[in-house]
Amino acid sequence: MNDDVKNIQRFLDGDVVLMAEIKKRVFSNLVKHVANRGGFIEDVEDVFHDGLFKVYKKFQKPGFQLNGSMFAYIYRTCVNTWQDKQRKKKAPTVSIDSGEKLIDAIIGNLETDETASAEYLLFLKESEKLVQKAIQELSDKCREILLLRYYEDLDYEEIAHRLGVSDGTLRKRNADCKGKVKRALQQNLQDLAIIYPFLQKFLEQFKRSSETSQEQNEITF
Repeated sequence: MNDDVKNIQRFLDGDVVLMAEIKKRVFSNLVKHVANRGGFIEDVEDVFHDGLFKVYKKFQKPGFQLNGSMFAYIYRTCVNTWQDKQRKKKAPTVSIDSGEKLIDAIIGNLETDETASAEYLLFLKESEKLVQKAIQELSDKCREILLLRYYEDLDYEEIAHRLGVSDGTLRKRNADCKGKVKRALQQNLQDLAIIYPFLQKFLEQFKRSSETSQEQNEITF
């Protein structure tokens, strides 16, 4: 029995060592492929598992033969799966209110030399999605302040006038609301990092950046 046949059988048997090696060698490259094309973490996970299922069905066929590396074959299958999913999607709708300024205000400047890496881009995409989720869970007044400041790009004086508060009060409330979003983001990223370890390095940098900011007393609106 040659190595290809042995590996196919190990795959069909769910060999733990082999599956761990596949995860290590294929998944990381798939992350880069999907991230560079605007995908999210759950996209990678879904594509990876769908690809493995397709490979499993192929390997079950009598007489199936590999032409080249099994890892390369699995990777190509996953990439083709991703491309098929993209073709089936409807034309995307893009919101003009992306909240980029709020994302920048929350995350800040991380001390990393990987700003162009696929992993960092994926970290930013996940952070943006989690920030949007955190905003929806804020009180109405907190949400209004952040939307006026970072989405409508109004200055503090104009927002304070609109809300009928002093400039100082508005700035303090803004910092408090932003702090709530930041804490929610940290917690959600921490949960994700358990599943996706590559996020941990950016999470640690994010935490260090946050520690340099002045702590604000929590205000209930």
